[in-house]
Amino acid sequence: MIVIFGHQNRFLQNAADIAPEEVSVAVKEILEQQISLSKEDLVKETSQLFGFGRLGTIVEASMLRGIDTAIKRGFAKNDGDRIVISD
Repeated sequence: MIVIFGHQNRFLQNAADIAPEEVSVAVKEILEQQISLSKEDLVKETSQLFGFGRLGTIVEASMLRGIDTAIKRGFAKNDGDRIVISD
Protein backbone atom coordinates (compact mmCIF):
# COMPACT_ATOMS: atom_id res chain seq x y z
CA MET A 1 0.00 0.00 0.00
CA ILE A 2 1.31 3.43 -0.88
CA VAL A 3 1.09 6.19 1.71
CA ILE A 4 1.51 9.75 0.56
CA PHE A 5 2.30 11.88 3.56
CA GLY A 6 1.26 15.48 3.60
CA HIS A 7 -0.64 15.63 0.32
CA GLN A 8 -4.03 15.75 2.06
CA ASN A 9 -2.91 18.32 4.62
CA ARG A 10 -1.01 20.77 2.49
CA PHE A 11 -1.86 22.71 -0.60
CA LEU A 12 -0.03 21.59 -3.70
CA GLN A 13 0.34 24.63 -5.88
CA ASN A 14 1.34 22.62 -8.89
CA ALA A 15 1.51 18.96 -9.87
CA ALA A 16 4.95 19.76 -11.26
CA ASP A 17 6.09 19.90 -7.60
CA ILE A 18 5.86 16.10 -7.45
CA ALA A 19 9.04 14.32 -8.52
CA PRO A 20 8.66 11.89 -11.44
CA GLU A 21 10.29 9.22 -9.25
CA GLU A 22 7.52 9.63 -6.68
CA VAL A 23 4.88 9.35 -9.40
CA SER A 24 6.62 6.25 -10.79
CA VAL A 25 6.28 4.51 -7.41
CA ALA A 26 2.56 5.34 -7.42
CA VAL A 27 2.30 3.95 -10.97
CA LYS A 28 3.96 0.73 -9.79
CA GLU A 29 1.52 0.43 -6.89
CA ILE A 30 -1.50 0.98 -9.14
CA LEU A 31 -0.30 -1.54 -11.71
CA GLU A 32 0.36 -4.13 -8.99
CA GLN A 33 -3.36 -3.94 -8.28
CA GLN A 34 -4.69 -3.42 -11.81
CA ILE A 35 -2.05 -5.31 -13.89
CA SER A 36 -2.77 -3.28 -17.05
CA LEU A 37 -4.42 0.05 -17.86
CA SER A 38 -4.66 2.35 -20.82
CA LYS A 39 -2.31 5.30 -20.51
CA GLU A 40 -5.32 7.63 -20.13
CA ASP A 41 -6.77 5.57 -17.27
CA LEU A 42 -3.39 5.27 -15.59
CA VAL A 43 -2.95 9.05 -15.72
CA LYS A 44 -6.39 9.49 -14.10
CA GLU A 45 -5.79 6.84 -11.43
CA THR A 46 -2.38 8.25 -10.55
CA SER A 47 -3.60 11.84 -10.36
CA GLN A 48 -6.46 10.77 -8.08
CA LEU A 49 -4.00 8.96 -5.82
CA PHE A 50 -2.18 12.27 -5.38
CA GLY A 51 -5.45 14.02 -4.54
CA PHE A 52 -6.00 15.92 -7.76
CA GLY A 53 -9.70 16.11 -8.55
CA ARG A 54 -9.33 17.59 -12.01
CA LEU A 55 -7.02 16.56 -14.79
CA GLY A 56 -5.52 19.70 -16.29
CA THR A 57 -2.56 19.97 -18.61
CA ILE A 58 -0.03 20.43 -15.79
CA VAL A 59 -1.36 17.46 -13.81
CA GLU A 60 -1.46 15.31 -16.95
CA ALA A 61 2.10 16.25 -17.92
CA SER A 62 3.38 15.44 -14.43
CA MET A 63 1.67 12.05 -14.41
CA LEU A 64 2.96 11.24 -17.91
CA ARG A 65 6.51 12.06 -16.80
CA GLY A 66 6.02 9.69 -13.89
CA ILE A 67 4.73 6.93 -16.18
CA ASP A 68 7.76 7.38 -18.44
CA THR A 69 10.00 7.21 -15.36
CA ALA A 70 8.24 4.02 -14.21
CA ILE A 71 8.98 2.47 -17.62
CA LYS A 72 12.63 3.57 -17.48
CA ARG A 73 12.97 2.16 -13.95
CA GLY A 74 11.56 -1.17 -15.09
CA PHE A 75 8.36 -0.95 -13.02
CA ALA A 76 6.14 -1.00 -16.12
CA LYS A 77 6.26 -1.48 -19.84
CA ASN A 78 4.36 -0.09 -22.79
CA ASP A 79 2.30 -2.76 -24.52
CA GLY A 80 0.64 -1.08 -27.48
CA ASP A 81 -2.09 1.18 -26.13
CA ARG A 82 -1.73 -0.14 -22.57
CA ILE A 83 0.78 0.18 -19.75
CA VAL A 84 1.37 -3.12 -17.96
CA ILE A 85 3.31 -4.11 -14.88
CA SER A 86 6.74 -5.55 -15.62
CA ASP A 87 7.37 -9.19 -14.88
